[in-house]
Amino acid sequence: FCGGNPCDGKIPAAPIELNKDDVRPYEHDQLALFGDDMALVAAAAPDTALHSGETLTVSLIWQAQRNNPGALTEFVHVIAEDGAVVAQIDGPLSDGRFPPQLLRRNQFMPSEKRLVLPATLPAGRYRIRIGLYQPDTLLRLRARTGARQLVDDLYDVGTVTVLPDATSGHGLRSLRVTGRRIGEPSRCGGISANVLEPVPV
Repeated sequence: FCGGNPCDGKIPAAPIELNKDDVRPYEHDQLALFGDDMALVAAAAPDTALHSGETLTVSLIWQAQRNNPGALTEFVHVIAEDGAVVAQIDGPLSDGRFPPQLLRRNQFMPSEKRLVLPATLPAGRYRIRIGLYQPDTLLRLRARTGARQLVDDLYDVGTVTVLPDATSGHGLRSLRVTGRRIGEPSRCGGISANVLEPVPV
């Protein structure tokens, strides 16, 4: 995570402090653009299988596309092969640790969403998709990658495999990153910084 300042590569537990006077552009392609408000620049999901009843962690990094993008709600859907949403979680960006109303253009906000998979979830492979919506209207922000409009305004982070036996497989979970690897050194206005390190689940 880097908001234009040197950082140690970890998400702080306290509210995120950003230098609101530093609006230098970030030297990396966006994964997806949501409306004219926020861009997704990094996303990660587990690369190891989980069991039903275990916790799925999805790590995201957003970039403000304008000053004061306003209050937005992010959501994560776990989707079966038939398109049914089998698990989901909704919440404010960065879980409300830093008000997005205070963001300025080009600044960054890391976010992590954890949802417990249903105990009765059948074994199989499920897609992980994320999006943003306005909390007052519940309308999703239009999502696109380049000139391509994303189906249902959802960005596809990847898949998670659910195993049938819930009695084993606990431990540390590594992360696979879509696009740029979270934790990979990056350039932020000429300053080298680690974006985000994988968090054990």
